[in-house]
Amino acid sequence: MQAVNVDAVVRQVGPRPLAPGNLAGVEFEQPLFTKEAAAFIRVHQKTMERWARDGVVPVHRYGKKYRFYTSELDEWMRSQVNSGSQSVCVN
Repeated sequence: MQAVNVDAVVRQVGPRPLAPGNLAGVEFEQPLFTKEAAAFIRVHQKTMERWARDGVVPVHRYGKKYRFYTSELDEWMRSQVNSGSQSVCVN
């Protein structure tokens, strides 16, 4: 495999600047670790890991690590309550 000179590529292609103010004031949601996500929906950490592995809950996988977003878990819980297919405690 041939080594790539990143500086040379940037000079040829040029940088990709963001439009001014594109991301000004935007807040990004921090992902939750499995333990935090389990506490958020009030289940045991092992249950959360199993649900993530089985595709029951919305999850983002990075290598062997799972990351969850509060907004996605909240939406998932609300859909479960409305569908009546799972018993989930929502306060």
